[in-house]
Amino acid sequence: MGHDIVARTWDSLWSEGFIAEGPRITSELLCRRSPLMMKVCIFLFLQKSPESCVLYSIPFPLLLQRTRITMRCYAFLAAAAPLVHALPAPAPAPVAAPAPKPLPLPQGVEADPVTGLVSGLINGVLNIGSLSSAVPEIISDLGNVLDSAGVVTGRSADRHSDEYPASDDPSRWCFWNHICESISIAGIGYSFECSHTANSAANVNPPVPFSKTFYNTVFGNAPFDIAESALRAAIYIPPGFTWGAKQPVLMSPGTGATGVETFSSNIGKLLSGTSFADPVYLNVPQNLLNDAQANAEYVAYALQYLYAMTSKKPAIVTWSQGSLDTQWVFKYWPSVPKIVTDHIAISPDYHGTVLAYTLCPGFTTANAIACVPSVIQQQYNSNFVTKLRSNGGDSAYVPTTTVYSLTDEIVQPQEGTAASGFLNDARNVGVSNTFLQGACLAEPAGLLYTHEGVLYNPVAYALVVDALQHPGPGSFSRVSGQCGAIVAPGLSLSDVIETEALIPLAVLNIFAYSPKVDNEPVLKAYATH
Repeated sequence: MGHDIVARTWDSLWSEGFIAEGPRITSELLCRRSPLMMKVCIFLFLQKSPESCVLYSIPFPLLLQRTRITMRCYAFLAAAAPLVHALPAPAPAPVAAPAPKPLPLPQGVEADPVTGLVSGLINGVLNIGSLSSAVPEIISDLGNVLDSAGVVTGRSADRHSDEYPASDDPSRWCFWNHICESISIAGIGYSFECSHTANSAANVNPPVPFSKTFYNTVFGNAPFDIAESALRAAIYIPPGFTWGAKQPVLMSPGTGATGVETFSSNIGKLLSGTSFADPVYLNVPQNLLNDAQANAEYVAYALQYLYAMTSKKPAIVTWSQGSLDTQWVFKYWPSVPKIVTDHIAISPDYHGTVLAYTLCPGFTTANAIACVPSVIQQQYNSNFVTKLRSNGGDSAYVPTTTVYSLTDEIVQPQEGTAASGFLNDARNVGVSNTFLQGACLAEPAGLLYTHEGVLYNPVAYALVVDALQHPGPGSFSRVSGQCGAIVAPGLSLSDVIETEALIPLAVLNIFAYSPKVDNEPVLKAYATH
């Protein structure tokens, strides 16, 4: 795909009246560089009407017939518009757009955890903890954000491909594939030829040499039920991967998202610029909404694949369900802990979450709305969680660093040693559990961080780096100086907003998933201890 796809630009649509007046600054700042945000926004607008999806008065069929949709992400992101409207706009172009509305007051974090989940699902991008994290970026990094996003108001000048830095991964700002996926999710009968992007689960990776094969050949490991070709294809290896010159770090996502969507605007972005870590992304089919036992197979395969192909032991960074799946792998693929140096778990739910009952309340009518296999498996006392935690499964198998927040709107409880994210150390491998509000009491990094907000928390990222550069788990005593910051150094406002889009994206994927379930998937035959 290239820029020659564009047959009619956003400016011509604007001038010919296909697009009503609206907050163009949102399009310029966010959608142009955020395929994840675009997926959320396109899906929302497609759901409004199957026949005439109105995107600020754009009739969708007309848009398809009269426009080859540009790859430069010129579209509106209604979910994040209030945040962007708060930014000071540069001088308007000759034809000025209407003045943006003032930023509404953010919603506070609910004290009741069930209410907190509901409000978090609806208001994920306007959460007070996340908003507070964005404020210093508006002040300190606004110039860079505006320069990189090309923010204008009114009509913009034509843009050329040379404005995109050569170092940027095109998949970060190309949203064509996301539009196709969203149209499919919404049930619209349009057909497109969608190319694979970094978010794909159909990557073409080199096979493991016969002398290093491990697929269903390692005695004592649980068997793989998924075809090796499918497991290998779910690994996204960025073009600059060094194949062992730096330590490979597997980035394993949480419920409802891919590895690229989860980490490319936070920890993955930062690690890619280091001299010691080589991030690789795991894009599990159907966004980890299937049976968690199947999701775990992708983790087990990817870790062994990276070791076989680089001859260097990998580390793994996980978010949410990714942590639970990884712990399952360590328990039932006993050869894997021997080849992994570190597990860094962000917002983990090793005991599941009491809030999963909100989506899977236990009766068919309600379960039919949003109860998917991996969500029901993450209920606090589910069969899956109970089996995992039995016989030492609640203790680390490799040096493990966990980071979690009291104001997590998805996983509860998350406080102190009773937190779902807390892991024991019966095997003496080394564990550090960092409860942000306790570690950074009354300091900026210990304020109101959401489930997704921990991904850009400065202490969380500092612990990732510390764990990768020292033997054993990350040590809070070595990174406590980061408590005075709010966002990890190197991240911009657009990165914070893109990370905050993870929860709305997950919710949309959950609603779209089919079939919904009433009961947990049956435990695998190998899960006997």
